[in-house]
Order: sequence, then C-alpha cells, then structure tokens
Amino acid sequence: MEIGIFTKIIVGFRESRGAIDQTLCLAEICHILRSHYHTKPVLAFLDIKSAYDTVDRNYIWEVLQPYISPPLLGLLRNLFDEVQIEVLLSNATSRRFHLKTGVLQGSILSPYLYSVYINQLPVYLRHQAIEDDTPPLYLAPLLNCLLYADDVILIANRSTMVDLLRKCEEHSIQMGYRWNPPKCIILDNQPQTVEYAIYDQVLPQATTFTYLGIPFKPGGHLDSEKLVQSNIFKAMSTMNVLSSIGVNPSEFSKLLCSRFYA
Repeated sequence: MEIGIFTKIIVGFRESRGAIDQTLCLAEICHILRSHYHTKPVLAFLDIKSAYDTVDRNYIWEVLQPYISPPLLGLLRNLFDEVQIEVLLSNATSRRFHLKTGVLQGSILSPYLYSVYINQLPVYLRHQAIEDDTPPLYLAPLLNCLLYADDVILIANRSTMVDLLRKCEEHSIQMGYRWNPPKCIILDNQPQTVEYAIYDQVLPQATTFTYLGIPFKPGGHLDSEKLVQSNIFKAMSTMNVLSSIGVNPSEFSKLLCSRFYA
C-alpha cells in the first residue's frame, strides 16, 4: 500500500527510512549540488502550525479508499471520526466534545495518516516528474523538497526558493493548513541579499540549524564542530547519571561501558 500512496521522498515512521537516513540524504543532495552543479543551495526548514490538529480527515479517507478494504477504512474512520475528547484540569473534567479536524496526538497511526495528508506537497513543488531509473547526479536537482513526518525542507537556489515558498503558501491554502513563519528557518550563504517570506511574513535566517539531531550550516554543510560538542555534552550527561546511581567504570568491561555511554 505504501508504494501506491507515498512518494519516495517522504520518510519518517517507515521501515528503513529513519532520521539518520534523512539527514544523510539531505547532506548528499547538497554535496552533489555544490560539487557537480556549482550551486550553493539555500535551505528552508518549514514548520506547520498545529500540524496534526488541522488535518482534513475526509481528504485522508478519500486517498486511502482505493488501497484498503471498506471494513478497514470504516474501522479507521471510527477510530478518528467518532472520538470524544475531555480535558482534565485540577481533578475537574470538561464536557466531552468532538474533533472536527486533525489526527489524534499520541496515536501510532497519526504519523502515517499525516504522511498521507501531506504527501502531495513535493509533487506540487516539483517542476519535473522523477523517473524511477533517474541517475543520482540528475536526480539531486529535482529533489527540491524533503519530508520527514511534518518536518518540511526546501532545497533550491535563491531565485527558485522564493517561488517554492509562494507555492507552499498556495498549497496550504488549498489544503486548509497554515505554515508558522516565526518558527521557520532559512540557511543562506548570503543572508542579506534576498528576503524569503510566507504570507508576507519574512522568515528568520540563521547560521546553523539542527535538523533531526544533526546540525547543518548554510549550503548544506554539516556543522561538525557543533555536532562533536553536542555529542560530548550528551556523553557527559549520561556519565553523570550513571555515576549518580553508583555505576563505576572499573567494575565493567570497556565494551560494556561504551554501551552505557552510547
């Protein structure tokens, strides 16, 4: 069913397509653009406002209908359409209410259903269809959008990026969701040359951004110094926790200690 529904570039909560695979893919695309096309790509990390809460579930059911049996589709609809919510605050509960839009926070199905909802965004942004046998060197410039669940990245040169952001705005209006400009980040080697905006709101720019745990610099370079410092900090934090509960490195083999600190 995944083959029929999802584009190949949407990852997250799918087998063999984890966070490390996604960051490696982003780094490799940027490397090819720099080395073979002599382009310093601009990266736009986009945030969708209340992503799971604004999903039009009817659209998801329409997309799924050709791929799954009516009983299974009916079960999914009942799990999400017939849900009542109540809020617990200071030992008092609110009246129950129905959710007209959105997928449930915390449900193991919600990331998958959200991927169905946002799946067509890369197709909408792409200026040319991608064939299955396209060589990697020719494929890289066609991949101007990567998705990891509700995390969206745009990859383009400066002039094209402005057009992609306009199309993202159009797509959000068509689908009924909204981008969150203050939480979006632009990485550009020349940050003062172009203003990038969505809904006429200028997007903030930065010199580094941590994506799925891996810091990137403008041009799609890995920020190795920040990555090393981050890993050192995490290792030291783990060592302090282990020490606080009485774990002594001298009592364990070096291999076992390294697994504790990993």
